[in-house]
Amino acid sequence: MMNSLWCYTFVVFLTISFSAASSRNSEEFPKSYKRYKVIEVYINSNKDARALERIQKKYKNSVYRWTEHLWKDMFVLLHVSQASFKKVKAALTKKHLTYNIIQNDLNKLIKAERGSQRLDENAESVFSFAKHNNFKEIENFLQKITKKYDNISRLEVIGNTHEKRPLYAVNISKGKNRRNFKPVIMIECGIHAREWSSIEVCVYFINELLRQKKNKVKQITTMYDFVLLPVMNPDGFVYSMTKDTIRKPGKFQYKPFEGS
Repeated sequence: MMNSLWCYTFVVFLTISFSAASSRNSEEFPKSYKRYKVIEVYINSNKDARALERIQKKYKNSVYRWTEHLWKDMFVLLHVSQASFKKVKAALTKKHLTYNIIQNDLNKLIKAERGSQRLDENAESVFSFAKHNNFKEIENFLQKITKKYDNISRLEVIGNTHEKRPLYAVNISKGKNRRNFKPVIMIECGIHAREWSSIEVCVYFINELLRQKKNKVKQITTMYDFVLLPVMNPDGFVYSMTKDTIRKPGKFQYKPFEGS
C-alpha cells in the first residue's frame, strides 16, 4: 500500500447517545438511567486518584467512571445512581475530594439526544444523516449505494463477528491512473462500540465519494483508491444501541489459541 490515511473521530462524551425509550421487549432497548446524577470530580493528587478508585470499587454497581485512567490535576466524570448518591457524596466529602453535580438526571440527556428514534436492530426505516442509524439501516444503505454506483465501488464482507454479523469493506476505485498504480487511502470507523459518530462520518465519506458531486471529490478519486470499513465493531455497536450505551460491552472471553 503506497499511502494510508486513518480517520480519527471524536465524540462529545457528555451527550453520548442512547435512549430510555420503552418497548414490548425491554431487552431490545438500553438500560434506563433515570435520576442518575452526573458528577465531576477533581483529582488533585495520586492520593485522590486512589481514594476515588476505592469509592468506585465499593459502590461498583452504582457508580461508573467515564475515564479509564486517572492522573493528578484532572477532572473525572462519574454517574451515580439515585439510591447510592448520598453515600457516595458522603464518601467523596470524607476523602476531601472536590466535586460538582453537573446533571441531576442523566436520562434527560438521553432523551434529548435520541428523541423518538427507533432502537430495534432490525427495524426497517429510512437512513438519515440527521440521526444515529442502527446497524440494519447502515447495512441497507451500504448495499444500495454500492449497487447504484457499482461502476466504481464494490461492497465486500471481509469476515464475521462473534455474533455472526458481517464486517463490511467498501472499495472505491475509478481505475488505474497514468502511472498504472494508485495509492490507497484506508479509513476505519466504529472500532469503539460507543463512538457512533465515527460510523456516521465513514458512511458520509462513502456517500460523498460515490455521488461525485464536487470537483474536488472527482479529483481525489482520480488520484487515490479508497477502502472504507465503516463498522469495525458491529457487535459492540448493536449492544451499545440496544442494551447499555454507557458501559463498555466486554462481553466475550476468548480462550487463548492452543497448539503449534
